[in-house]
Amino acid sequence: MIGVLGAARRRVPHRGDDRGSMAMLLLVTLLGTLLGGLLVPIIVSQDHTTRFDTTRVHALDAAQAGIDVVVGKIRNATGSTTTSDGKPTGDASGLPCGPFSGNAVSNGVSSYYVEILYYTKDPVANPSATPMICAKNYGPYDAAVNSRTPRYACIIATGVDEGTVPAVTTATNTGCTTASGSYGTGANNASKGRTLVTTYVFTTDDTNFSGGVIRIFPDASGNQYCLDAGSATPVAGSSVTLQMCSTANPPAQRQTFAYRSDLSIQLVSSASATSSGLCLDAATPHATGNPMYLATCSALGSAQPRQQWSIDDNSHLQGAKSDGSNIDGFCINASGQAAGIVPTLQPCAGSVTDTHQTWVPSPSTGAGMAGATNKQLVNFYLFANCLDVTGQNPASTFLILYTCKQNPSPSNVAWNQKFTPNPALGTDKTTPPTPAELVTTSNGTRYCLTSPMSAGGYVTVQSGSAACPSTVPASGSGARWTIYRIKDASLNDLPYDSKYVIKDANGLCLGLGPNSDLLNGTYVKAVVTPCDGSTSQKWNADPSTGKSALQNTTEK
Repeated sequence: MIGVLGAARRRVPHRGDDRGSMAMLLLVTLLGTLLGGLLVPIIVSQDHTTRFDTTRVHALDAAQAGIDVVVGKIRNATGSTTTSDGKPTGDASGLPCGPFSGNAVSNGVSSYYVEILYYTKDPVANPSATPMICAKNYGPYDAAVNSRTPRYACIIATGVDEGTVPAVTTATNTGCTTASGSYGTGANNASKGRTLVTTYVFTTDDTNFSGGVIRIFPDASGNQYCLDAGSATPVAGSSVTLQMCSTANPPAQRQTFAYRSDLSIQLVSSASATSSGLCLDAATPHATGNPMYLATCSALGSAQPRQQWSIDDNSHLQGAKSDGSNIDGFCINASGQAAGIVPTLQPCAGSVTDTHQTWVPSPSTGAGMAGATNKQLVNFYLFANCLDVTGQNPASTFLILYTCKQNPSPSNVAWNQKFTPNPALGTDKTTPPTPAELVTTSNGTRYCLTSPMSAGGYVTVQSGSAACPSTVPASGSGARWTIYRIKDASLNDLPYDSKYVIKDANGLCLGLGPNSDLLNGTYVKAVVTPCDGSTSQKWNADPSTGKSALQNTTEK
């Protein structure tokens, strides 16, 4: 028994005996080495991922910094004049053209590259819109519509972190919706960059500019002469003369007149908060030889007949009868075309191209009394012009935009500028888009405005029960038009691009033909074209006031 117990004791380790620990240590070390070998790639990979993600965040910040820089440059392009609330107005010639590049942070690690495309209409809503050209110290320009005023700027900004952006060169993007980034080269597992595309909306007010030149139809010399007040601040009784037309934009103040809704013609610069300004006048009663001069305007809406001037069928400026019931047969006449000639009243004579009595107000003078209440279709782009059956001839192969005709009694305006919707639209502009025919009547015969149903084709008027029925024409008819005001079919607000348009049965919009195709070198022809939201396709429209903002921001 003693021998057995002694053997057992020898096999049980005594306290403090380290035998067996070395094996355990070796096992733990081996396991640690194996686990370490497995974790190192994971740690390295996680470090690379974290670094890549970090540089992506920094690249996005750099792209946003580029947008902020360009928006600052745009907002800093101010002119010398101010708005009514004292804020500086924009100067299109000072708008930046780009492209631009720079450092997003002071240590130069993150950088940005930005391109800018200017548009006259929303480039996202109109993906096929062509950007304006842009030249340094001149700014953007759209030759198609002869405009230097953009409404939108598409900003394409690429940011990179620990990389490089392209050198500042000519912009490569030609469209907003198709824009792509100009990426740099990522280094040391850094992102190659990120691109943001956003649309900057300019603060604009497209209320038609109140004031423009009034030009006499040019004679064989081709020189352009306009009514001139002599100065921007003449005194009452000052003569009005012919002078070479101002080519400034806006025109010289001494030639800037507004054709007001009461048929008075006001020198814009003469008006103030305390004065109604000076208006064209002639001694009363009207008589042959009365010279034109400036006299104090009556309050708007209460013009005296002696200051009411109506554009008649020949675009002559004809005076009003003393009781304001009609025009009186005396027209503003220029005895010749030379600087300093004082226009006088003469018996109305001559045609639409008369070089003594035919006057062509610029669109910005205003539409006078014309508008929907008088059944006239005033074009919003050519704001002094209305849709007109050419030469009062229903057989004409095209219609034109002619100076809006006026009369102290609107019912006396000629039939060829009056288009009545059937069914009637009413005065509530919140009604949904309305299918209708647009009817003008001459000598008891109804004529319907008719679309050629093909883009670029001239609109005409047609008569007869088939071409101009008494009810709304069937779908597919050239006489069927849909008139849009401010609501869609579900009575939701339409975007401004879709308001105040008139579409034919093929969805083409009533608008203006090219400036290369004019009647008598002056009057634009009416056509149907694909709808693009431009003001040239708006009729009897209210203005739209836009506030500056960034919209439609996306990452490419």
